[in-house]
Amino acid sequence: MDERIRRALIGGLVFGAGFTLFLLTRVPADKALLLGFTSAILIGGTVYFFYLPPKRRDASGKTTPGALPNGDKIFMQEGASHLWKGDTVGGILYLTHEYLLFQSHSYSLRKHQMQIPLDEIHEVEEDAMLGVHATGIKLTLASGQIVKFQVKSRERWIERLS
Repeated sequence: MDERIRRALIGGLVFGAGFTLFLLTRVPADKALLLGFTSAILIGGTVYFFYLPPKRRDASGKTTPGALPNGDKIFMQEGASHLWKGDTVGGILYLTHEYLLFQSHSYSLRKHQMQIPLDEIHEVEEDAMLGVHATGIKLTLASGQIVKFQVKSRERWIERLS
């Protein structure tokens, strides 16, 4: 059973039972049962929608990114912006053992995905916004194409991609 569903059921049932027992001392039984059942559904639904499963952590306590839907293991991921067609597109940048993948956010107006095989990356260097402040990475592909991403931890990306 899914962790979120299990927690929602347990939370809703425990709260509903406790609230029903409390109400039995204050109001008639039919009202207590109705209010207890309603509260169990409301609390269970709230737990389901607001519970976020704990982050996976490795032995050293660092969070581990997990895997992509296709099963490829993620070595590194970070929120990023991709400079694409003169505009920045927000999303997530993933690094696997075979490729670099950028996927735009689901709520982004410009839906965009880009997958770059690692063997096509010829050069990786810091990218400076407006030529002044280094805020991202610039990839030069074997074809000569330049791809730019704005990321927070650019040193780590440069180290891993070089």
